[in-house]
Amino acid sequence: MPGFGASSGRPPLAACDLFLPEAVAALRGRRDGGHLSPRGFQKAVRSLEELVPSLYLVESSLALMQAASLLAREYPLRGADAVHLAAALALFRQVSGVFLTLDRRQYRVAKVLVPTYPVPELEEA
Repeated sequence: MPGFGASSGRPPLAACDLFLPEAVAALRGRRDGGHLSPRGFQKAVRSLEELVPSLYLVESSLALMQAASLLAREYPLRGADAVHLAAALALFRQVSGVFLTLDRRQYRVAKVLVPTYPVPELEEA
């Protein structure tokens, strides 16, 4: 997998190409809900945009969407969450990795399917 795991002194990061618009939308929700200042929102968006070039992006494809559809049929996932998890499954067939999510529903499903970074707050009822 070219470019994946390039020596930078830290573990490589990967994400589905849906990551950026999803993250920006989540930040906007925090801003609109009064939990993030307009300045904080702009700073966070800039940080995300600066992060993207260092990510290995799993590109959307028909096969990925079909895999996500199967996951959505079998598990209680929202559509975008199924896409992110399908991307991780596809990537982890080629390289080892750990899935990270802060979404409780996605976390519970991911723990069954892929190595998942433990988030104690999501373990609670």
